[in-house]
Amino acid sequence: MNVSDGVANPVRQRIFSNMMSGLVVISRNGMVHSINRYAEQVLCLRSEDIIGQPAEAILNPHRSLLSQINKVTAHHETSSSDFQLTFPDGQKKHIEMTASCLKFETGNSKLETQNSESEARNGLNSECEGEGSERSVLLIFRDITQRKKMEMHLRRSDRLVSLGTLAAGIAHEIRNPLTGISLLLDDLHDRMESRHEDRVLMQKALEEIEKLDKIITELLGFASKPTPIRVMKDLNEVIDHTLFLVRKQCETQQVSIIRDIDKDIPPLRKR
Repeated sequence: MNVSDGVANPVRQRIFSNMMSGLVVISRNGMVHSINRYAEQVLCLRSEDIIGQPAEAILNPHRSLLSQINKVTAHHETSSSDFQLTFPDGQKKHIEMTASCLKFETGNSKLETQNSESEARNGLNSECEGEGSERSVLLIFRDITQRKKMEMHLRRSDRLVSLGTLAAGIAHEIRNPLTGISLLLDDLHDRMESRHEDRVLMQKALEEIEKLDKIITELLGFASKPTPIRVMKDLNEVIDHTLFLVRKQCETQQVSIIRDIDKDIPPLRKR
């Protein structure tokens, strides 16, 4: 890979070329000064095609990236952001980038970045515009496309968990009255011995309720169990309601139920 004189030192060039972050240097006159291998791969560019070429033309498809360069050039301030790049083939990449002012000493081709906050705050303009130096822009970035996909996957998983919990709660609330309706219809069905057509309709209704119950069972098998909510309830009411629902089944099986409860039982907490 060709790297311009700004990083001509062999050791420095080796480090520059093999960093696991993209590095691009834009010179004061807006030309591409240097680019490392990682940046070439991410931006789908070749150093031999762009070194010495106008950055405005090379990076024109990526307006977000150009805006960061213009911001640093105009205000001499470090700028960090992440954005999405769209390439001509439709490929999209999420980039996390920091753009900063860079000192390029023309006398000995030395590049220096501002390493401390105080230098960046107090001496940036002078170092970017000082005598014997050129003001350049350094872009350091990483491809975070996979990280973004993982974050999106986690958010989707969280939504599915919430949806499962909600579905389980709704299914439980539907199943309870559905069981009561089924028992009552079954009772009415048995009382219509002389009304064949009505018995047929009632039987159809019971079959549909069985289908709904099967769907709810499958839904509960998929969904996570909801967190139980306990409330105060009169135990006598619960017993009477239960006896009313099972009365028909007990009569069919010739089971007698003796109701003997204490009216002074205090309310109990139930789900």
